[in-house]
Amino acid sequence: MPLPFVNGSISLRVNVEYDPQDFTSGAPLDPHNTRRPAVVDFAVVGQIGGHTVDLGVSRPDVPVSGLPADLDALAGTEPVAGLIAEYRDRLADLTVGLARLGMATGDGVALALSVEDLEFLRHRLTLTEHRWREAIDGAEAAAQQPRRDEPPPAGFLNIEPTPGGYRAAARIFGSELERVEQFGTRLARLCDLARDAAGHDGATR
Repeated sequence: MPLPFVNGSISLRVNVEYDPQDFTSGAPLDPHNTRRPAVVDFAVVGQIGGHTVDLGVSRPDVPVSGLPADLDALAGTEPVAGLIAEYRDRLADLTVGLARLGMATGDGVALALSVEDLEFLRHRLTLTEHRWREAIDGAEAAAQQPRRDEPPPAGFLNIEPTPGGYRAAARIFGSELERVEQFGTRLARLCDLARDAAGHDGATR
């Protein structure tokens, strides 16, 4: 069934799971009978660009009694109608979350990565941050060192930045470090979202 949006629609699929034994009898339960009434589990997932998007929208143990047998009629009644509305809300929340991460804007590029890939990238960015800090410390320390007075060996030249040149290099290195830190912060937030979506086990891509 389609879920209308401004720029088109998203195809939704309603999954129904049930125990066949629940439908062996449609008679009302005897108060002394320990068998539960017939129930079904509903789940709604979307198909976007040929990919299944499961946002965890489901409702278990819905009594069959009173549910219409016709699928079109079922889509307009509870619980399916409520699940469809919940899917729309979660999709909107997800879009807002991606926009905050800078991944749902006109100049953004969507990239599918596993939780392990994201954590590896975050680790490498951390190492890059350390390297830029070392470069900054080295340039600032060199700016404080006295200039060498010894002449170069025959046929060679001594080429070394001035103290101002070292300080300028430190500022450039600092700008690069700031970019890496900002990207690392965004990636860390995305890692948190990915871990939550994967149930904290890293199994979902």
